[in-house]
Amino acid sequence: MHVWTCAAPHNIHYLPASSEISSVFQEYLDCFRYNLRKKLSLYFKKHKTPDSAIILDLGKFDAFPIWDLSLLNSLPLPLSPTAHDLVRGFIPADLMALLMKYFTEKRAIGIVHSALFRFQNRIYKNLWSPRCDAFSAWE
Repeated sequence: MHVWTCAAPHNIHYLPASSEISSVFQEYLDCFRYNLRKKLSLYFKKHKTPDSAIILDLGKFDAFPIWDLSLLNSLPLPLSPTAHDLVRGFIPADLMALLMKYFTEKRAIGIVHSALFRFQNRIYKNLWSPRCDAFSAWE
């Protein structure tokens, strides 16, 4: 997790605060979460899903530990998947099970893959790549 929260400079002239880096990472995670939640909400609307099921399943969705950045710095390390696992491409089984409750397996995989690609790409372009460039310049 150090890579995403370290206050190393993006460029030679600017040293962002650690909280700023965490804020950017949180923003990207929120976009990922929003994209998945939006797909669920559109499905619920299209198929006239009962309110009780919507409340229950969106509550489960919102309670997934992958959305909680505070787990990234907790010791002992959490047994449940975290946002760090998402960056590495690991999708929690609970998330897939919830999506496959409403979508076919192929569609659920497509939804997650698309959102995950955008999430990882934002991190690569805006956090990882600038840090690599700054490190290379430092060497």
